[in-house]
Amino acid sequence: MKTEFLGPRYWPTWVGLGVLRAAEALPYGALLAVGRFIGRIARRLPLRYVAIARRNVELCLPELDERARRALLARHFDALGMGLCEAAMTWWSDESRILELSKIEGFDHLERALAKGRGVILLTAHFTTIEI
Repeated sequence: MKTEFLGPRYWPTWVGLGVLRAAEALPYGALLAVGRFIGRIARRLPLRYVAIARRNVELCLPELDERARRALLARHFDALGMGLCEAAMTWWSDESRILELSKIEGFDHLERALAKGRGVILLTAHFTTIEI
């Protein structure tokens, strides 16, 4: 590691990584609660991407009143924080922990298709960071 990464400029990053590392050890429900908290803090900071998100909601959903837009933005940043904490799980959690939270449906279909000796295309949706 370069020693320049230890300078004050990077301290917020180190603190953030430390919070994520500590949160990763929590039970999953508590981890998500920490994520929501992080998202709520981020939404209130004067960051460029917060203003962009707010403007995007205004432009894309003009039919929503201001209260509905604020609620949507709040849910978005809650989900953003939870996704960040789930990403921390992919970095530091034991594989068994992630497998406990996973559910595979239809594996028998894959096995039958492979038994025919032909290729198989798997398609999945991107709902969380867990698939990393």
